Amino acid sequence: MQRKWQPVRSAFIPSREPRLKPQGNNLGLALLHDGDWRQSIEEFQEALRLEPNNAAAHYNLGLALREKGEAGAASAEFQRAKELDPSLRPPQ
Repeated sequence: MQRKWQPVRSAFIPSREPRLKPQGNNLGLALLHDGDWRQSIEEFQEALRLEPNNAAAHYNLGLALREKGEAGAASAEFQRAKELDPSLRPPQ
């Protein structure tokens, strides 16, 4: 069964080297929307390795960690995202 976001995922996979900064965050979002929070966490972490002050990647990592059931880690990521970009608010 093909998932809804599979075409988006496929668009990123062939071009992963060299890694572009926004790529990990965008691929992570596609994976998260597909319900693959494990792989999305890896992509968000890779995005943050390349760009540690990426507020969106911290926020999205928080979403993935929340899906995993790691509320404390998710809260820390939401807090870091808010520190970097005060317009970001933790989800309700």
